[in-house]
Order: sequence, then C-alpha cells, then structure tokens
Amino acid sequence: MPKITIIVPAYNVEGYITECLSSIKNQTFTDFECLLIDSSSTDSTLKIMQEFVKNDQRFKAFKIDNQGISKARAFGLQNAEGEYVSFVDSDDFITHNYIESLYNEAVKTGVDIVANTHVTRYYSDTKQKVKSNKHDVGVHDITPQLIYKSIGLIVLWNKLYKTEFLKKHHASFPIGKVHEDNYFYALIMPYLKQIAIINEPSYFYRVRRPDSIMFNARKISDKHDMLDVFLALKEKYIKEGLINDYILPFGILRSQFKHFNDKRKMLNMIYDAISDLDIDMRRLRSKDKAFVRNVLNKNYYTLLIKSWF
Repeated sequence: MPKITIIVPAYNVEGYITECLSSIKNQTFTDFECLLIDSSSTDSTLKIMQEFVKNDQRFKAFKIDNQGISKARAFGLQNAEGEYVSFVDSDDFITHNYIESLYNEAVKTGVDIVANTHVTRYYSDTKQKVKSNKHDVGVHDITPQLIYKSIGLIVLWNKLYKTEFLKKHHASFPIGKVHEDNYFYALIMPYLKQIAIINEPSYFYRVRRPDSIMFNARKISDKHDMLDVFLALKEKYIKEGLINDYILPFGILRSQFKHFNDKRKMLNMIYDAISDLDIDMRRLRSKDKAFVRNVLNKNYYTLLIKSWF
C-alpha cells in the first residue's frame, strides 16, 4: 500500500497536463500512487495520461463520464489506497519537494490535515506570490472561529489529508456542482481537532484559465450551484447538531447573488434559505453581516449596488 495517493482530475487540459504530471513524477517523496481521472476529454488529455501510466507504474489512468470535477474527485477518493490523500489540479504544478514537506509535517505532528499556505498564483503570463498572513506556521487547535476564517485556505489542493479521517467522517463532494471546495471544507473541518500549517513555496496555481471549469461557471448566470452547496451544508449541520456551533459559509451566497442573472429571484431564494436560521450576527465577518442583514430586510437595491463591486 502506498503512503500517499495523489488525485488529479482532468478535462481537456492537453496544454497543461504534461507539466503537471512531470512535476508529480519528479517528487523527492517516491512512495505514492497517482490516480488520473479523465472526465471524457475530447482532446489528447487521456492519451498524454496513458503515456505516463506506460512509463511509471505509480500512475493509474481512469476514464469516467463527464459529471464535473466533483465526480472526478469523488471517484479518486473512493479508489485511493494511500494512508494519506492529496489533490493536485491538472492545470497546476508542484515543486519537487511538495509532497515530502507535507508528509514530513504530518508524521511529525500526527495531525489529520496539513496545509501549505504558500501559493504562487498565475494570472495569464504574469505571476504573483500569495502567502497566508492569517495564521502562523505550526499546529493550531480548531475552533468554529478558525474554520470561519478559512484556516489553511478553502481549497482542496494545498493540503495532505489522512485517508482514515476522511472516510471516518464521510467526506464527499456535491456531484455535478461547482464550489465543491467549500462543501468539502465545511463538511470535514468541524470534526478536525488540529491542523498543521507550513509555508514553503511549492504549489503553482493557474488562476482564471479561460477554458477552466471555474472561469466558465461564473459566466453561467442561470445556475444556482453555490446556493445548492449552501443548502446541502445547512442540512448536514442541522442533522449533525452543528448548526449552533459552526458558521455556514455565507460568502458563497454573496458570490451566488453577484453572478446570478435574475438577482431579484435569487434574493428571494437566499431569503428562503436563511430566514429560518437563528443567526448570531456578532460572529459574522463584516461583509457577511451586511449581506445577511440586507437579505433578511430584502434590501434589493442595496444588494444590487454592492454586487457591482
């Protein structure tokens, strides 16, 4: 059994996948399997993946129906055999010691999740280094406040997870929906006791690639995936008795309102989603507090103006 399973979901990334998989192949930590999940690409993505499989037995390629990145990630997690799991997006790449640095910290601290908060974000042909300045390097006890402040960043791909922890708490993804990071993060963090943070240059993230899932999702103005994710988390928190302790991600509702075409309709939908909650405004961030109050008071024009900025 490999120590680590690296999951790479992919769809039509022939221009990026070689760089991604080469960076994984050349890791200083070698005891891993890499599951390549192709969502029925129409370009040469799968062919490139199969070349890596042919030349390196640690790589395994799978072709599944295209039901979005959530399905691909879920498929990878279901088939993971490693003691730990890490996700790498197929248009990103990592430094040669990325996995080793995460693994060493996991072994040293014994925590269930290690996050590396140093990310280089690529904007077209330029790049900008972004470092986490919210939380210090080291081990942090998890509290509802820290979860709400996005400790470790609300993304899947800068972390190493203990597989046993994910399976014990039924970690999953909202199939067919975007913003699966928000769902996954808010689903598992209430069960986490501690998280370790390192801050080493290691992950290179391509931002707003014109043909990416997230870039195009924001252009689809009649879908309400973000609201659906919020409602699924709300149901989960109520069912598990977490609703009064952990703060739901109201920020994705702000984003949903901003990107939805019929904003008056969305205002009513969000109102229905939160009006039955006993929300402690004192615990909310300023932007979320203002947004929630405006929704509950149905201040349509105020929300409309704010969505422009």
